[in-house]
Amino acid sequence: MAKRIYLDGNYLIKDDGINSLLDYDANDSVMSERGGSFFVKDSSNQVHLEIAFSDSGTWFLRDGITAYTETTLRDFFRNNTGGERKQFVADETNIVATYLLNGTSEQQAVDGSVTPVEFSYSPPAGFNLICSKIIFYMQGSTNFEANKFGNLTSLTNGWTMEINEVETISAKNNKDLGTFANNMRGVEIYGKINRTIIGSLNFNDFADGADGITIRDGQSFKTIVKDDLSTLIDLEAKIMGVLKPV
Repeated sequence: MAKRIYLDGNYLIKDDGINSLLDYDANDSVMSERGGSFFVKDSSNQVHLEIAFSDSGTWFLRDGITAYTETTLRDFFRNNTGGERKQFVADETNIVATYLLNGTSEQQAVDGSVTPVEFSYSPPAGFNLICSKIIFYMQGSTNFEANKFGNLTSLTNGWTMEINEVETISAKNNKDLGTFANNMRGVEIYGKINRTIIGSLNFNDFADGADGITIRDGQSFKTIVKDDLSTLIDLEAKIMGVLKPV
């Protein structure tokens, strides 16, 4: 079994292919180099990992297929341990602000009652997305009420969100949306305050102060339409976050 080193949320995971997984708090881990080896230790100076530069290629990313090189393993440790991890800077090269899409369409006012319709984003290969927020906008043709979804009768199956293939949130009506969304409100500037909703879920608040929710390499963030929403005028969702190397 391949030996793997990867980041899962705030934890540095070491799987040597023999023993059970060992995890360490990445924020409490610091990488140093000496004598031709990488060392990862915690604030009490206990060494968790020692890997010779020459052995870098025997360790793999989370997928168990892609081998590290000395350079990529060094970059992984620099980006995901200690002070350097905390100094990670978001810039134009790693910011993500994108609609969840089905093919090329962001329009979720569709009929998913027979076949559910998925709208998703997956980070590019070799990266995790630290997703900080989802923002959604909905518009209908008549006034909204708490026990409706937009202006539609309360849903049978719900508009759902999946994170890394796990259903996390489901909303069947506007009241459900309001229980998790921050600052949900009608949109005054469009002149349709009673027929619109805009809201957001800030994952750094939702996740007990973490940077956000980790969308792992090879997995996705999804919203899924499981009812007939085709008579809504508009329903769209956008996520925001930062890409970090796996």
